[in-house]
Amino acid sequence: MLGQRWFFYGASAMLVLMVLGYHSHGGIGEFSVNNRCDLRAAPCKAVAANGEIIELAILPLGIPQLKPLEITVNLMGFSADSVAVVFTGVDVDMGTIQYPLVSVDGLSFSGGASLSVCSKQKMRWRVTVVIESNGEVYAIPFEFDTVYRPEFHILEGT
Repeated sequence: MLGQRWFFYGASAMLVLMVLGYHSHGGIGEFSVNNRCDLRAAPCKAVAANGEIIELAILPLGIPQLKPLEITVNLMGFSADSVAVVFTGVDVDMGTIQYPLVSVDGLSFSGGASLSVCSKQKMRWRVTVVIESNGEVYAIPFEFDTVYRPEFHILEGT
């Protein structure tokens, strides 16, 4: 049991280091993310010049904080051995929150997630899709905003 825990921590640390130190090389193409796409309203795609596509969807629409989220990543034109998503705050350090996704076919990956609340009225997040395919690791960042909801009441009494 202790060995499994250390393996998990080591693998998690490697994933974070790979995301933070990512540089593309060989294998899967270089992806362009459509920055006009709003993940809160619809799935967004990243497209490579060679036609490979990554589609990221986060439900429920609106991407509420402190609520269960359903993450889906669909790959078109290639398959992957594993996919994870890593959430980081863009303007505020919210830590690094990573979630591995599961697949039965190497093309469609899904899993659960959740975002913590930030006291800023508008919080900018980066969700990086981390793909391992044929021994290579690739990271494709998407960004979106969440809006502070007054029902959180985290500023009362200050």
